[in-house]
Formats: sequence, C-alpha cells, structure tokens
Amino acid sequence: MSLDFYVVTNCPMKGLYRNLKQAKRQCQRYETAVLHKFYSPKEISAARACCNSNGIKVSKATWDDLHTAGKMSSLNRAEYKPHISEQPADTKPVLKEQAKAPATENISNVIDITPLTAQAKKIKIVRPKKKKPKYETDITNPMLPKNVEAVMYTDASFMVINGKKCGGYAALLLLRNRGDAEFMVSGNKKKAKNNEYMELYAINQALKLLQHYKITGKVVLYSDSKNTVEMFNTNLPVWKKARWRGADKKRVRNWKLWRKIWRKAITVTLELVWVKGHAGSIWNNRCDHAARVEAQLLAM
Repeated sequence: MSLDFYVVTNCPMKGLYRNLKQAKRQCQRYETAVLHKFYSPKEISAARACCNSNGIKVSKATWDDLHTAGKMSSLNRAEYKPHISEQPADTKPVLKEQAKAPATENISNVIDITPLTAQAKKIKIVRPKKKKPKYETDITNPMLPKNVEAVMYTDASFMVINGKKCGGYAALLLLRNRGDAEFMVSGNKKKAKNNEYMELYAINQALKLLQHYKITGKVVLYSDSKNTVEMFNTNLPVWKKARWRGADKKRVRNWKLWRKIWRKAITVTLELVWVKGHAGSIWNNRCDHAARVEAQLLAM
C-alpha cells in the first residue's frame, strides 16, 4: 500500500487534499488549476516545499498525520516506484540548475486535468422550471375571492352580564371593484335570545348594508357559525316553500329573521361560506372584537 496525497495550486481552492475525487472536483471549476500528486511519505518534504512556494498554509498536525499514516501503510521498498522516471542512457545528463529546481516544477507529479475541465464545460445545468399557479393570485389581498362585487364578514356575541342578556353584532363590507374599500357597521340589541339569533341578526344587518351601497352582483359572505351557514345553503329553500315551517309542521325557530334574510338575499347572488373563528382572519377578528365590545357596552 502507498500513501497518496494531493496539492491543488493556481486556483482559489488551492490546498492539500487526501481524497483524489475531492481534489479533481475543485480543479474542474477552474481552468488554471494544477493538481500535484505525491505517492509516499518520502515525498512529504517535496509536498511541503510545493505548498510553501504557492502560499498554501498547512498545519504541523497535518504533516504529522501524514508521517504517521506513512509508517502504518506497510510500504514495500521493492515495490515502490518513484514518481521521477529513470533517465534513459541515450539522453543528455541533467544539469545542476535543473536539479536545484523546486519540486513544484517537476512535471511527472502533475496530473493532466484538461479532459475533466473540457467535460465539465459540456455539462449543461438544467434548472427546474417554476410552476405557474393554476389560478391567478390577488397581489393586493390573496385571502379575498376574485370575480365578485363584494365580500362580507359577520360575527355576533351573546353574553349574560349581571342577569342581563346582552347581544352585539358586527358586519364588514369590502368592495372589490372599488379598491377593497371597507365599510363596517356594528351595534347591540337588548333582550337578545341566544347566540344563534344574534348571528342571524348580524347577517340581516349586513344585507341591509348591501342595499345602502346598491350592490346587485355576486356577494360572498363569511361567517364563523357553521350551523347558520349549513341552514342557509340547505334548509332555507325548503323552508320558503313550506311557508317557514319544518318537517313537524311547526314554525322554524327565528323564522322572521330567516324571512328577512331571504327577501334581501334574492336581490343579489349571495353565497355563504364558513370560516373558522379565531384562526388568523383579520376581518373575522375585527368583527368578533367589535361584536364583543358592543355587547359589553350594552351592560354598562
């Protein structure tokens, strides 16, 4: 076994390397790079001279590790072949000036990396193409739906304070075709029945706001009351045909509010969508805060 180590010069990544693949990889990046190979511990002095002449700083601990690795490699002197080939008999004798030349000028320990650099030039770097989104994104506010005339958020609050039933509501209107202009309405109601009643009351007040601004196109209304949204989308048409009576032939709970909502909803193309409350929606949070404050003010 032999101890091989390499010195890379004439490039920004110059240095001492113990791995041939890593040394070649650094040389592929630079055309001027030169790769020197040293075969045995006896050439450590030549490698040190090569590093010193090229300004490569190598710690003393690294050289000591190379000496130790050379002793453990069980090198057979009979099989050892120096990197300088023997001079044929018919060639000219070596001059003294050539013998004194530094080890870095010796061509026999320089590995030709020209094929590697040429091959690296031919390799084309294929970068993945950025996938375009399937749907257009609204840069001004990506959370709002497009192709609608208005977007609304509603929320309500119901609480019992000092034996008083206090209810508050809030509705926020955003006009999409007017630069997302915001209009908000809020209020409270004495003797509120329950939270469901206040949720319906908030939607009714929101639809009143649409009539005030003469909106007749498509409107999306977001509410965090899942039960209210499901009843509007599934039960409301059935209740209208049954004259606001359920399957038990009794009046639907809060049927007067449902009737008011129906009469206002047929003037626009209304779609109710459930949004999770307290989940980061800034408009839902604003309505929730306003409704709570309205209910608390009523109890004062």
